[in-house]
Amino acid sequence: MNEELDGNNSDYVPGDSIERLRKRIYGRGESYGQERIQRPELAPLHDRAPHDWKDIKEEEMAKQKKHLPKKMSYLKLFLIGSGVLALVTMGVAAWVVLSGGGGVSLEGAEISVDAPREIAGGDFVAWEVHVRNQTESALEVADLIFEYPDGARPVTEEDRKTLRRRISLGPLRPGEEVTKTFEAFLFGEEDSIKTARATLEYRAAGSNVILANESEGQTRITQSPLSVFLTAPEIINSGDEAEFTVEISSQADDVLENATLVLQYPEGFSFRTADPVPSFGDNRWALGTIERGESMKITFRGAVTGSELDAKLFRAEIGQEENSILTVLYGVDSVSVTVAKSFLDFLYVINDGSPIVLAPDSFVDVQIRWKNNLSVPVENAIFRLRFEGKGYQEASVIVPNGTYRGTDQTITWNASSYAPFAFLEPGEEGAFNFRFRTPQSFPIHSTADANFFVRFEGTFEALQRPPGFENIDIATTKQHEIKISTDLQLVRKALYHDTVLPGSGPLPPEVGTETIYTVIWSLINSSNDINNLTVKASLPSYVIWKGLVSPQGSGVSYNSLTGEVIWAVGTLPQGTGIIRPVREIRFQIGYIPAPGDVGARPIIVSEVIAEGTDAFTQVPIRETAPAQNTELRSDSQTGQDDWKVAP
Repeated sequence: MNEELDGNNSDYVPGDSIERLRKRIYGRGESYGQERIQRPELAPLHDRAPHDWKDIKEEEMAKQKKHLPKKMSYLKLFLIGSGVLALVTMGVAAWVVLSGGGGVSLEGAEISVDAPREIAGGDFVAWEVHVRNQTESALEVADLIFEYPDGARPVTEEDRKTLRRRISLGPLRPGEEVTKTFEAFLFGEEDSIKTARATLEYRAAGSNVILANESEGQTRITQSPLSVFLTAPEIINSGDEAEFTVEISSQADDVLENATLVLQYPEGFSFRTADPVPSFGDNRWALGTIERGESMKITFRGAVTGSELDAKLFRAEIGQEENSILTVLYGVDSVSVTVAKSFLDFLYVINDGSPIVLAPDSFVDVQIRWKNNLSVPVENAIFRLRFEGKGYQEASVIVPNGTYRGTDQTITWNASSYAPFAFLEPGEEGAFNFRFRTPQSFPIHSTADANFFVRFEGTFEALQRPPGFENIDIATTKQHEIKISTDLQLVRKALYHDTVLPGSGPLPPEVGTETIYTVIWSLINSSNDINNLTVKASLPSYVIWKGLVSPQGSGVSYNSLTGEVIWAVGTLPQGTGIIRPVREIRFQIGYIPAPGDVGARPIIVSEVIAEGTDAFTQVPIRETAPAQNTELRSDSQTGQDDWKVAP
């Protein structure tokens, strides 16, 4: 055998030795146990000089292969040892964590939440949270965190802010049990699930590890505290105006406070009117307190546009509002409307943009774009349009291709006045227009003279229905309303000889000496209430705020850092200055001229800006008055010699 392994044996043939070994392995009666009593020794390595660089490389590779099995065995031993050590370490760490490092039972502390399975929305709910120390050691730290469900109105004011409370239960002895109760009124949509969560954070005696257990309780809302029913037409022709209603009825056992209705409109909906008028924008109504069993109804109108068979979803939500968000829901309803394509369709384009609000004395150009959507021709088409409201001057109506009849405020386009209507091909379309002006002013005699508008209703039809549509109504009717915004007037003036707050000091003003002026701001409002109205101006740095205002409590303030004078008017009623007294305030300022002001007429109050929201049209209202200098043109007892600064 040794001879066969000796690489210097010239008779060594590898194939022969392998063949002899195979015969011995598979041969009968062969025995191997007695042939090797001593460990075999390898033949000595005979070094010899390499013939070239290739021989050196082959020799090094042979040496590496010779020693490789021994290195791999060391690596395997190292990896196996490291793995065992890691498992032992992890096991010890797990035991320390789970046991708390002090012989604590693996069962830990137990927590559970008792919650009612079902309630009616708005009912009073008491959640009971049970905590039990099931460990073999005392719990030095035990904190309970309770999270109220969405829609909960906790009894305690502090919990209402965060809907969360943290309670320290103190040390708990082994086996000790504690129960805590959390109370609230719970609101939500019908069939909604409300989940209360409780977390126990605890630390056992002798341990530095904080552990936590959680539990939760679920409650189903069987009915909402408010019944909300939103109704709408099932199908609306694109561009048509429709009426929607929201019916509200209280089902709660108690009053519901600070209720707000919020409507969510789909894309393509254009709000027109509502009764009652929205409190904010065009989709929010402040309902206030709703008594037990109380009912109310809100109606709104608007136009819906969209592609054929589009589904438009309207949603009504009522709840308590905080920072423009309904934090507690009392009731919800929604309805879907399908958009259809009219047989004889048309749309209004107002001043190239279809505005719904115009100012008094505005020019209005109305284009009516029509189309025959039928698959057959239509003969003798006719279009009738009727005016309604006081928001237009009848004498200003101009109809190029139609006729206006003043007895019933109606415009008519037919085949005799508009040639294309004699015969409409399938898919044919076209346009015609008319013009008018809104009144320059409106007569205001009482509080009823308010909220002016012009509404026109058009109907597109055929005097003779085409074949195949004899029993089908192919007419289309659409409305369009234009609201007229109010006319706000802002007047500012400065006086020296004022009977309410008289001025003082030299006139004309003199260098180094203070002259006190009285500034007056006046407001006049025509047809619509204005909400959230403020009037602002700034005083130059060389002008002194004297702090004297009339009448007192009128909402005038001064910011000494910015020099801004602010008059918080609030709501300015319709007819102010017409059927109601002018809204007016006075305040005094002081001016001490510098030598460089001699001969000048310095500005003593900047431009005045009044801003608010038209309560009827819901559009911003802004009016300005120019800056005021020492020219007291409104004071008839002064002249030009009194206006320039004297030395």
